[in-house]
Amino acid sequence: MESKFITQKVAKELETLVKFIDFMRIEGQILVDVIEPLEIIPVNIISDVYRQKVKLSKSDLNYIRGIPIPICVWDESECGSNVLIEDNGKIAYLKSQTKTWKNVRAKMMLENRGIFEWDIIMEKTCEVTWVGVCAPEDLNYESWAGRQPTGWVLGNNDRCYNSDKGSNYCPPFGDGAINGTKYQEVPEWNNLPPKLYPVISFGHTSPKKWLTSFNIILQHFIIYIL
Repeated sequence: MESKFITQKVAKELETLVKFIDFMRIEGQILVDVIEPLEIIPVNIISDVYRQKVKLSKSDLNYIRGIPIPICVWDESECGSNVLIEDNGKIAYLKSQTKTWKNVRAKMMLENRGIFEWDIIMEKTCEVTWVGVCAPEDLNYESWAGRQPTGWVLGNNDRCYNSDKGSNYCPPFGDGAINGTKYQEVPEWNNLPPKLYPVISFGHTSPKKWLTSFNIILQHFIIYIL
């Protein structure tokens, strides 16, 4: 009886806070195994979250993890000159020095509404390297993606760009800097199309390798399609 009383008291205290919690950001397994059994969140709220997750199942993290490995690779037909792709599409790099950035996109399309997360491992960074997404059409692979209206990229210099308009976003990062930190949405990126592809922009001083790791773990870089 005492345990039930405490649960009811906690639930009462949480009533005013529940509206500030984004339960869609919580993994389904945690909702089922941890939060729901505590009985501190109203049943109608938990049920609504389950329904939303089912509707978004095509773009859920579990779905991306289940994508066949051949799809989660760099696309040899969608990249700039001087870009080489090896290891069955897992590695992209420049075969020689270049004075301009080159782009290469992945074969995996991000579509429908939802949150998409994936890793891109930088073996070595260039002066500035850029990670992001691009529209299915009209991206010039011979020009920096951040200058184009169809490219949305984040640089290791802490800046994010689209249409040559930039803003500060996060601390600078470099070799092996994936740390799981998640940041707020980019308010300027309110024009994302419903279909996108992961893309990188790299170049300048020396050949640098990029490895896709979609088939290993999908985290840390997040795109919202609303």
